[in-house]
Amino acid sequence: MMLEDLVNHAVDKKNFQTIQNYISFCRKYFDNFFYRDIWNLLSSQGQSLEEVEIEESENKESE
Repeated sequence: MMLEDLVNHAVDKKNFQTIQNYISFCRKYFDNFFYRDIWNLLSSQGQSLEEVEIEESENKESE
């Protein structure tokens, strides 16, 4: 899927009539762009997903 396809899908309001439509769109975005971009970013820095340490946010809400 190309970015143009995703944008064309997003601008058509008929594609977002149910919550399932929104979920489907998000999955398409994550599957086709987000993960690829993360992979490319890590690869360009010589890292893999296993090497990345995720830090906790400093802006946690009070419990």
